Amino acid sequence: PFTLDSTQVLGVAVDQPLIDWGKTRAEVQAARRLAEAQLALVDATRLDIAEEVTTAYVTLVREVELLEILRRQLSDLREQVGGLQAQVNAGVATRVELRKVETEISLTQSEIARGEYQVIRAEQQLQRLTGSQQSSNVSQEALEQFYLAFRAQTLDEAQTRAQLNHPEIIAFSRRLASKQAEVLAAQRGRFPGINLRGQLAGGWRNGEFGDESGISLNLSAPLYQGNRLFAEQKKVEEELKGLQQEYVFELERLVENVTFGWNNISSLERSVGQLQQQVRQNLSRVNDVEEERRAGLATTGDVIDAKKAWFRSQELVVDEMSRLNEARTMHLLDMGTVQ
Repeated sequence: PFTLDSTQVLGVAVDQPLIDWGKTRAEVQAARRLAEAQLALVDATRLDIAEEVTTAYVTLVREVELLEILRRQLSDLREQVGGLQAQVNAGVATRVELRKVETEISLTQSEIARGEYQVIRAEQQLQRLTGSQQSSNVSQEALEQFYLAFRAQTLDEAQTRAQLNHPEIIAFSRRLASKQAEVLAAQRGRFPGINLRGQLAGGWRNGEFGDESGISLNLSAPLYQGNRLFAEQKKVEEELKGLQQEYVFELERLVENVTFGWNNISSLERSVGQLQQQVRQNLSRVNDVEEERRAGLATTGDVIDAKKAWFRSQELVVDEMSRLNEARTMHLLDMGTVQ
């Protein structure tokens, strides 16, 4: 119970650190850098999604181009069978040759049905990943333009862009900065601090009312926590060393990937060029065989075989170009270009 002889004091006190040797600032910086690292990991997730979309896009381009080659081949075979039927009626060609062309038509139609299924499947995969029902603008030209717009001119440029822009490396660097700030905070936490204390209070003491408000400076030091604080500091420092090693490893791995991608692109570009040269040679062979047929030195079957080799070489170009497209887009992803 309250009596005039009792002591009753009511008040509020506020402590404001004046000097903590940068501990609070380091803790805030550590938290901020860690949050930035988490945001960078979101970008890394976007990069993974971009890789899936890119693969689906490249696959659709390949399937569409292979289907177009088959359709051109079917159209050519139908032209051949029309002319061959007239030759059979005139007694110039045999029905064996006609049956061969008809068999080729049947096989090509079967391959076209399979190709149409592959195109539909690739379209559905791309639509599922993008959430869009539109895939009509897919083309090799679009892939070429995209790569030429964002490619690096030199290997050194590619490596530098990767180290500066890849979201996983950015996330690592920010985690590293966060851990460095944690080390600084742990180090400064062992130092004594100076606090400003403001107090607004008043009350009864032995029957008299008194004002006990005031301002004071306090010195605080962790006298009995030294070992614990030292152990925490060593723990954070060891974590920093481990993270630094991981960071160096990730940088080296990324540079290796970029270098491999660069060399792989050069190799595939040469391979595509060689296959395109083979297409031109096969086309020249088709023209020669057609001339021989007109001169009576070759049959329609010879022409069909020559054209079959020509169309097959076009398919090889498409397959190799698809591998080149994938290598190029993965290279852009390694540089952090596509996000």
